[in-house]
Amino acid sequence: MKKIDKISTSGVRQWMSAEDFEKLNDEVKDYIHLLEQYKSVADESNIVSKTNPKGIITYTNKKFSEISGYSEYELIGKNHNIIRHPDMPASAFKTLWETISNKKVWHGTVKNKKKDGGSYTVEATIIPILDRSGKIKEYIALRKDITRLVEQRKTIRKQTTDALTGYPNISKMQEDIEKAKLRNVILLNIDMFHAIVDFYSEDVSNGVIREVADRLFTIQSQIPNNFKFYKLYEDEFALVSTENIESSALGEIVQYIFSEIMKESIILFNGIEVHYSISMGVYSGKEHSFLNKSKMALKHARDSRLGYYIYDEKLINQHTKNINEVMILRNAIKQNRIVPFYQPIFDIKTGEIAKYESLARLTNIKDEIFLPGTFLESAKRSKLYPYVTSAVIAGVLNIAKDKDFDFTINLSIEDITDPRINKMIFESVEKYKSKKNNLIFEITESENIQDFDEVQSFIKKIKKLGCQIAIDDFGSGYSNFEYLVRLDIDFVKVDGSLIKNIVKDVNIQKIVKVILNFAKEMKYKTVAEFIENQEVFEAVKELGFDYCQGFYLGRPEPGI
Repeated sequence: MKKIDKISTSGVRQWMSAEDFEKLNDEVKDYIHLLEQYKSVADESNIVSKTNPKGIITYTNKKFSEISGYSEYELIGKNHNIIRHPDMPASAFKTLWETISNKKVWHGTVKNKKKDGGSYTVEATIIPILDRSGKIKEYIALRKDITRLVEQRKTIRKQTTDALTGYPNISKMQEDIEKAKLRNVILLNIDMFHAIVDFYSEDVSNGVIREVADRLFTIQSQIPNNFKFYKLYEDEFALVSTENIESSALGEIVQYIFSEIMKESIILFNGIEVHYSISMGVYSGKEHSFLNKSKMALKHARDSRLGYYIYDEKLINQHTKNINEVMILRNAIKQNRIVPFYQPIFDIKTGEIAKYESLARLTNIKDEIFLPGTFLESAKRSKLYPYVTSAVIAGVLNIAKDKDFDFTINLSIEDITDPRINKMIFESVEKYKSKKNNLIFEITESENIQDFDEVQSFIKKIKKLGCQIAIDDFGSGYSNFEYLVRLDIDFVKVDGSLIKNIVKDVNIQKIVKVILNFAKEMKYKTVAEFIENQEVFEAVKELGFDYCQGFYLGRPEPGI
């Protein structure tokens, strides 16, 4: 009896003779024809298999063999767990069998194993097929290959996950809150993290990052308002909530986070104790520039050593002021309105002017004069400081070459250690031609000297060019006698805060006498600053200073 292959492989009936098929009425034939097409559609678009109630494979389509690597012959009669991947937990299959054994349809994602040991992932639907009595006859599984989609998701997950800590990164944060109307952002930063990186190994600094991240993640779970934790840049983290939070409640949350993270400010990593501290900047509002504003608050907290700061109108005004200051400074540099003023320095014995101190001033288009305190910090923050130093030195050298007086030029430690400024100084001095060697470089902020070798090298080179060196503000802050011993200097300028109180305070008189005696032993000339009245002038004269200066004797002027 001849079989009809088309019908026998349709799954409608496994076996049927041509004669038997012809005996069927037209309605049944049409029904079988439709089922045949349904099966074709399923086979073309799905990975299909059938098993008996015990899970033994009774049918697989071509796509099943193509993706699994097994032939139909190798699959038929085998238990379906032949393609089970070890990554799939047993609990997942327990749930699956409980569902389909109760005659319910199961949907889920399954990772399967290929014949060659590789893997593929499918979105599966398993349907129990019942006989007329309601008993399970077999199971049919329809699957879609989603391996590529899963890999893409992994790639995306990596792109939105910090590689070091495994926590969501800035891309994920921006994705999460893109549509949020309200943002509460707490930005956190490890203070002086670059020092940890420089001092310890990379393993230690990475360990610190991971430990701080874990601590912050734990704290995040303890605070209200559904804050989410993100690891941003190297040593920067964020806690973000899109809920409406009252300012007082937000303040309490920030205070709690800060106190909790600082409770244990020591991290033990491989037997090494690392101390750290945290600064926090907070922004709450609807602005799209939320990250920039929280960074402004963070910077203010760090610079002011406040621990944390919540962005407010005061900070807006300060940043507006900073921007205006930088604009004024840039214009002044372009228009050559950074100029030196000259304050006379007197020889105490003769009462005559011996030198002039060059002091930076900024003038605006209205010829108003601004003192360094109004623009030097902005110059440093905006990286314009080298231009200020350059303008002052150029102005001094231009006027000093035709004068018989000495001229002092203030240099910070930053000036000396900045390669650009250092180069400019030496090039300018080497080109300078005058009647005599009349330049004195005055080192300010000497308490900030970190690298004596670098400063000594500068002094040695500049003195070879015929210049002299003075130490400014000696006796202030952390200034100590080590500077006077280790540095080849010519003048010591005693700090003005000591001089202006020298008449009122006996202890200050004692300190100044010690400085003077030491300077004389080292054969250094001494200068007293801040001479504000006749009484102070008489006091420094009696103590034996060589030179003096101050508003009482002469104010800074634009020319000589």
